[in-house]
This record gives sequence, C-alpha cells and structure tokens, in this order.
Amino acid sequence: MKKIKSILLLVCFFLILVSCSTSSNTESTNPTADLIIGNWKLIGYNDASGAYQSAQDCIKVYEKYEANGAFTLTADQCGNTGGFSGTWAKTAVANQYQVTQTNGTVDTAIITFMDNNTKYSTPVFDGIINIYQKQ
Repeated sequence: MKKIKSILLLVCFFLILVSCSTSSNTESTNPTADLIIGNWKLIGYNDASGAYQSAQDCIKVYEKYEANGAFTLTADQCGNTGGFSGTWAKTAVANQYQVTQTNGTVDTAIITFMDNNTKYSTPVFDGIINIYQKQ
C-alpha cells in the first residue's frame, strides 16, 4: 500500500510539477529533431536513497510529445484516471522542457536521456526521480 501511495504522490506531483515557474524562455529550434518527441511510459522511479522501484502494474502514466509542439499526459492510477493536454517547448536552459497546459498552468522539468535515448529521468521532489521509457 505504501508503494501505491508513493507512486500516486509521484504522478500527482508531476501533474503540478513546478507550477510556480513562469519562465517563458523557450528556444526557437526545430522541434522535429528533439529527443523528447514520441510516446513515453512511466516505468518506475528512483527513491530518495537511489534505489529503483518499478511502477506497479495498475499504474499507467503516458506522455506524448508531438513534433508540432502538442503534449498529452494520460494516467490511470489503479482505476483513478486523469490527464491533461497542452503544448511543450525546450527552454534555453540545458535539458529543460516546459509544458503549458490548456488551462494555462506552466510546468518545467529537467530531463536526462539515457540508454541510447530510449529512457529519460526527471526529478520530481525530495530526491525522487521518475523514469520513463520510449514506447
């Protein structure tokens, strides 16, 4: 049960990830060449001690970054569904991406690509790092 609560907290936190950021310093580079483009699935997270924890089977979080700048997040947290859509852009800060939800909320995150760019990690809070895999 503790593991479910931890993952639910991680997913909820991502949904409001750094919402206080109002930076709009986005790059005007060609987004079609960006590594983030594609469909990604949350596969687990590194806890505060650095130990990897797999996402439970009933936790399904998907992110879709499109070349036209569209973004969609869908989540099924053991029967509790949700998500949002909006736009994404790479910022002028190295490895930082910005998602603007259709409701105007702006989220930013530092993303580290790994395993030949088939996975990425992003810190969420208190030393927790979410890990996504390209689908």
